[in-house]
Amino acid sequence: MKDLRTLIGKINNLSDLTKVLNYFKQRETNCEENLFTIDVLESYADPGKKVARRYKTFYIPKKNGKLREISAPNRNLKDILYYLNMMLGEVYQAGPSAMGFVKGRSIVDNANLHVGQNYVLNLDLSDFFTSVSQSRVCKRLQLAPFCFNENVAKAISGLCCKKLVKDGKKGCVLPQGAPTSPLLTNAVCDFLDKKLRQLSSRNGVKYSRYADDMTFSSMHNVYQEDNTFMKNLFSIIKEERFTVNPDKTRLQKKGERQEVTGLTVNDKVNTVHKYTRDLRNILYIWEKYGHKDAYTSFYKHYKATKGHIKKGEPVLENVIIGKLDFLKMVKGENDGVYTKFRSRFEALNPNIYEPKNTNTKSKVNYIESYSIVEFEKAFKTKIKFIMNDEGKLSAVYKNGKKESSIYVSSAVKDVVLTEKAKPRKDYRFTVSSMENFFIALCRSNNVNYWMMLANEPARERQIHPKYNNLPIDQLLKEWEEKGIEAAADTLSSILDGDLVLPINQKNEPTLPKLGGKKSKKKSANKVFEDLMIEDYMDDMSLQASLIDFEDEETIESNTKAIIKLLNRDKDGKEE
Repeated sequence: MKDLRTLIGKINNLSDLTKVLNYFKQRETNCEENLFTIDVLESYADPGKKVARRYKTFYIPKKNGKLREISAPNRNLKDILYYLNMMLGEVYQAGPSAMGFVKGRSIVDNANLHVGQNYVLNLDLSDFFTSVSQSRVCKRLQLAPFCFNENVAKAISGLCCKKLVKDGKKGCVLPQGAPTSPLLTNAVCDFLDKKLRQLSSRNGVKYSRYADDMTFSSMHNVYQEDNTFMKNLFSIIKEERFTVNPDKTRLQKKGERQEVTGLTVNDKVNTVHKYTRDLRNILYIWEKYGHKDAYTSFYKHYKATKGHIKKGEPVLENVIIGKLDFLKMVKGENDGVYTKFRSRFEALNPNIYEPKNTNTKSKVNYIESYSIVEFEKAFKTKIKFIMNDEGKLSAVYKNGKKESSIYVSSAVKDVVLTEKAKPRKDYRFTVSSMENFFIALCRSNNVNYWMMLANEPARERQIHPKYNNLPIDQLLKEWEEKGIEAAADTLSSILDGDLVLPINQKNEPTLPKLGGKKSKKKSANKVFEDLMIEDYMDDMSLQASLIDFEDEETIESNTKAIIKLLNRDKDGKEE
């Protein structure tokens, strides 16, 4: 939208920036409530200013055993950064070498560039986000295509950066976890990409970059350590203030498996064999032994490999659909392997249940149920009750080294507290009646969780995923006005994908009027640069890590709502 880009180019101060961000928020939410204020933006625009819980920092283990630091902005700051990223995206388009976090490009496009080459070199940049200081971001925002004045550039870079202390040095850098970090790192890397693209072109080499993962490929070998190409390559990277991680540098020759961003590129772009093998195995178990055994097998493997990243209990159907969609993206919708797997999955009619007589007030779907003995045997664990400091009863079990919670129904609480009248606080115990209970895998608001019940839950009829979210009101209206045959034809068209459901129209807000003359540029404040910390990125975990912040907050919010519903807590207190 040309008018919108022109408007963004006229942003002259924090007041203008607030108006434009509010425009994007109104356009997205179709609502004029809870808009941003100048005071809020001003408080967050200074990374050194103390703002309560500006970022939530936590660590997840890497494959090499080290820890990766993740910095997730708080809800208010994340809301600001989300629309700020949307605004910057209207102006900025990444260069041709950048494949990561760019609309319309994917790891498949990145891999396609390097198919059928004799040599494929993979390099990894250490401390990718945290190598980019606030001053670098500020300077980049003053250049095309942004062209913000210094005050606006300083405010935006302040919103997007986080204060960091390492080895006694202080500085502000881009955090891994902020919605704006991917776009801004791509923008800062424009100069790096241009230089490496020119170097590669002169030497008959193909070059691409997916976030911190750089790939070079060619038919001839120019990758010897003393080669001019390699010397110039490392010189350019150092010149642009990045560092190569030597542990992740690898040259892959023709005849061995060549991988680019997790995909093989020897003869064509393809998934690794393990990916299709795992998908085939889970479908086979489901077909032969049923959903319960499939979920049990899947759950143990999933928790062992993804439990440190993903929060909450996994949804098997969603994971399989995600794997199938990825396979479709890589191989194509007409590929024989993909179509066969898709048909097998469709035939299984995934276990999504519609509650009828079971806990309808809390809208809980019971997916699978295990007796206590079955659960402990299947997951090789022991379940124990625990009374917390507030006198509330819960159940826990160990999944590997990690302890997980099980919600306890009111009926179970009555039985346990009758048998164990006054359990000590923070004391783990069992009761003799425990083996009569059941552990149910429940789903509410598309979130899975475990709940202990006094009786085995009854499940209702199964519903295939394609029957979810049907426009029932629309079909009933058509039935009344045109008859049952017309409604049936409309339903068939929707299920076949021939009819697209109408989308609620959003009212386009009026473009705000910005005032004030552009201020003259002042000399930039000196901010610590070249601040290096531990390597927080490896392989494709970056994208997964960024996606997970939203999942974590959604799960946390939904879990509180679920607990409140299950316990029918009228006074609004959370358990």
